Amino acid sequence: MRLDISSMTHVGRKRGHNEDAFFTDPELGLCVVCDGLGGVAAGEVASRMACDILRRFFEDNRARLRQCAEAVSFFHTTGTKALLAEAAQLAHQAIRGSAAASKERNGMACTMVMLLALGEHVAIAHVGDSRAYLHRKGRLYALTRDHNYAIEAVHSGNSSLQELMHSDKGARLTRCLGYPTPAIEIDVLVLEPMEGDSFLLCSDGVTTHLDSDELLEILECEKPAHVPDALVAECNACGGTDNITAVVALVSGRSPDSDARLASRIISFRGIPVFSRLGLVELMRVFNLCQEREYAADEPIIREGDDDHRLFVCLSGHAQVRKNGNKIASIRPNDVFGEMSLLENVPRSADVVADKPTVVLVFERDNFVNIMRQEPWMAIKMLFPMVQNLNRRLRRTNDKLSQSLLMVASAGAGSAKSPPAGQAHRLVAAEDSVVSALLTEDQLLGFETALYGAGEDV
Repeated sequence: MRLDISSMTHVGRKRGHNEDAFFTDPELGLCVVCDGLGGVAAGEVASRMACDILRRFFEDNRARLRQCAEAVSFFHTTGTKALLAEAAQLAHQAIRGSAAASKERNGMACTMVMLLALGEHVAIAHVGDSRAYLHRKGRLYALTRDHNYAIEAVHSGNSSLQELMHSDKGARLTRCLGYPTPAIEIDVLVLEPMEGDSFLLCSDGVTTHLDSDELLEILECEKPAHVPDALVAECNACGGTDNITAVVALVSGRSPDSDARLASRIISFRGIPVFSRLGLVELMRVFNLCQEREYAADEPIIREGDDDHRLFVCLSGHAQVRKNGNKIASIRPNDVFGEMSLLENVPRSADVVADKPTVVLVFERDNFVNIMRQEPWMAIKMLFPMVQNLNRRLRRTNDKLSQSLLMVASAGAGSAKSPPAGQAHRLVAAEDSVVSALLTEDQLLGFETALYGAGEDV
């Protein structure tokens, strides 16, 4: 995979100097845009310092970059995230140290958005309100979310966007390099691009003047190499109230087979109920929180009685759900199982064992809780299909129980003997299942009410 990179920065029409900084390195597959905070001392020093430190860090860590490129995928992002976090933390500490050592630089800080190519994947890291977008097949996807009070309050459900965006507090950053905290948290998204995709990294001097539709129009109409110049010209035509920086990276060198495989995989994942309502970027965010695991034939995936809080999605293979050594259900590709562990603290009620080599996605409860806190609408999109699936299972179990009770009643009317042992076992299993399902429904209703308020339609 190759990145063809073009870039442009401009002071704009209202500012006396440019506090934006950027650099690109096609050999490393690296693009960085930083924006010094306006109104804060030495913003241009902070942004340039961040760019210089990040450049040196990745130049000095080429071996680790190669290791990440070999290991990274949708579901294996730990090493990549650690590397990017280490780089950002280094810049953050340097900016804070420089600010503390000089009265003229006290309080200096900057935003950061970074693109790093790793083999056939791309990692996007950011902090602050500089943004990254993906332009794919006539659509524009926002890959980052601004770290400011307005956006974070809306996502947490504490306030409305309209209220905060019309206040001085709304645009104030909640995170940036040089922020007055010892450590800085960055957001990282790993995705696999397709041939002809282009990535746009820009400072808020672009997004202040141009909305998503206007950005898309320029990306559609201009050749990628001309997009940064076109964006600068358009922003200046709209007033140029801030410094303007844009970097575009065009993806090439991907094989048709790789793109076909990627497209097929995305379609397949969207066929899985728990993921069916997620958008493309939401899907990538969830996958970055998952792990892919392979189980051999007869290997346990879940053990009855374990204190295990993970959701599983079967990607390939086949497994059995067993209770007291008896098969009570089958698991096939695209089936979701273990989902109730995300919502309740009880030991596992059955075993799940692979019949043959089986590959599953594993999603930890802690990650789901974080999604509920940070991205409540994503949580709703995942919970609703789970509720529907549980409701269908409840109806099927009720039907089976009703049929079994009719059989017992008929047998009792014709004979005083007890039903055969196998039939009795099935009755007990059916009764256990329906009670469990009924409890599950009640717990879900309580959970839904606690999260979203009574009477709200999810």
